[in-house]
Amino acid sequence: MKRIITRLTSAAALVTLMAAAPALAVETPSAAGKMAGIGELIKLLREKGVISEEEAGTLERRIAGEEKKQPELTTEVAAPAVIAGAEQLQLTYEETSDLIDAMNDQGLISVEETLALKDRLDEIRQGAKGRWEALVPAAERKETGDIFAGKTIEYHRTTKSEEEVAGMIATVRSLGLVNRDEASSLMGRYRGKAETDQFAATLIGEVNKGVDKSVDRKVTDEMAKVDKLDEKFAKLPEWLNRFKLSGDIRLRYQGDFFDDGNTEEGTYIDPVTLKEVNTTVDRQRLRIRARLGVTAKVNDQVDAEIKLSTGNETDPVSTNDTLGDNFNKDGFVLDLAYLRWKPVTGLTLWGGRLPSPWFSTDLVWDPDLNFEGIAASYSRQFTDSFGGFLTAGVFPLQEIEFSQRDKWLSGIQGGVEFRKGEDLSAKVGVAYYHYENMQGKLNTTVNGENDTTKLTQAQKGNSVFDLNRTFIGEPIDPGYVPGLASNFRELNVTAAVDFGFWDPIHFVFMGDYVKNLGFDLDEVRSLTMDNSIKKDDYGYQVGLAVGHPTVSNFGEWKSYLFYKRLGADAVYDAFTDSDFHLGGTNAKGWILGGDIGIAKNVWLSFKWLTSNQITDTRGVLMATGDENIQATYPKPGPFDVDTLQFNINGKF
Repeated sequence: MKRIITRLTSAAALVTLMAAAPALAVETPSAAGKMAGIGELIKLLREKGVISEEEAGTLERRIAGEEKKQPELTTEVAAPAVIAGAEQLQLTYEETSDLIDAMNDQGLISVEETLALKDRLDEIRQGAKGRWEALVPAAERKETGDIFAGKTIEYHRTTKSEEEVAGMIATVRSLGLVNRDEASSLMGRYRGKAETDQFAATLIGEVNKGVDKSVDRKVTDEMAKVDKLDEKFAKLPEWLNRFKLSGDIRLRYQGDFFDDGNTEEGTYIDPVTLKEVNTTVDRQRLRIRARLGVTAKVNDQVDAEIKLSTGNETDPVSTNDTLGDNFNKDGFVLDLAYLRWKPVTGLTLWGGRLPSPWFSTDLVWDPDLNFEGIAASYSRQFTDSFGGFLTAGVFPLQEIEFSQRDKWLSGIQGGVEFRKGEDLSAKVGVAYYHYENMQGKLNTTVNGENDTTKLTQAQKGNSVFDLNRTFIGEPIDPGYVPGLASNFRELNVTAAVDFGFWDPIHFVFMGDYVKNLGFDLDEVRSLTMDNSIKKDDYGYQVGLAVGHPTVSNFGEWKSYLFYKRLGADAVYDAFTDSDFHLGGTNAKGWILGGDIGIAKNVWLSFKWLTSNQITDTRGVLMATGDENIQATYPKPGPFDVDTLQFNINGKF
């Protein structure tokens, strides 16, 4: 079967006859008499084994005007099958399925892609199609898939005009069966085969003139070429069809410009390493990010993904590599490695090192942060326009061998979605994130029995204290051990509204709010012995994105403007955005950015982040090591910084 499909792919003349037969059937008797050569061509194809007896009979009946009509569909599945956003089209489930078949008949999609689209249609019918991707701010959007990229399909002559084909593609897109990238791939596929269609049309003209020998010669030449291709493709292993490679590269210029009124150099320290944090000397860097991934189809329900990226094993919120290390070689780290299982419609299970399963912005989670553990999500469509989703996950943060105080993160999120075609959509999600065994505990002996609670991963902003502060002045000083002063029980509400009345230009309004329900001011002050600490346990972000939902083609664009405020103890500072205020919490300010496409899959982007420290009264309480007094490092503030990022992006 594969051999025949390959032959038909290259020998456009043969399958053109199949596509043209319905048109020939409506010719007048006099015109049909001029095409006697077609019967001889059908006989030739049958003798060479290119078409079967049944196919030859079908062609003959079509030419004679005896083509059998398809039976009427009588299935009563109207209202529930009309998917969200297609009310104005009034397409039923059966009509949508017929449209997919028509796209296959026109040579736009393969049999495999036809089945994939019908699977999507079934998911929508049963309420499993999620549409959150259109609601996430453009700057934080994950890469979208494209099931039509790089496919090889059986050749069928396209008998419709470019306008008609564009209308078919626009329809399936408005129905939610394909995304923008996939629609562009389909249109590009149609334009790419236009030359072959033109050759096929010319060949039909020759057949109509009875030039049988010319046709036979062209068919013979094409068959000889296909035979050689068959020999090459036959040597390729079958498993190659189950893999898909993808990747991207980003080249970045980044400038960090510090305010003249910032705290003196050397007085702002990293809470974990006690290294000085630069707050006064402007910095300019060239950085690179490269990612390469492979997705494998394990079976009909399970797939796997492995992705490598630049970065390092000590920073979970960045995949950047800074240039300027004397040309030393750089390495790749394991960014993703997970299995995804869809046992039933609407239910998805993940396990391994997986992408963020949450509907969120960078207020709580950095876009480069991936999670390690297990997660599950379920979505359901209640009506044509209204649906819901539920996601839960459990993730180990630190495994401690001789202790029962392993650190964990667990979370649950539920939400609702509304969609009315491409004109209007909205999504709201409410999440609760629970950190276990993260708050530090004072040591009561010099043996450090509570050192398992020490802080091992941080950016900056959270209230911290010295687990060994009770031993200041003792003959044996066990040294400084940092710990978080607060628990973290984060309640997060995220909402987005997408106005697509001017599609492909969209206006997306976004709002995000988080509050740390685990913060106790009296407890924090007691542990830090710092009564100047204030209760700043909440954060929010609001903004607007305007333009194309994704930028992947020349001339496409988007821009956005957000305002963010993130209190010192609103979230665990290690996992929030690493660009705003150069990472961490206790900051507020504006984010302005935009993208513009300069070629297919190549685009420029920029971002300007201006941020100020909210509270200038944070300190790290610790022993000096050689004096019998308590001491703190100078208060880390003010700390104001502007960051400019300019990127050249390419994906494949």
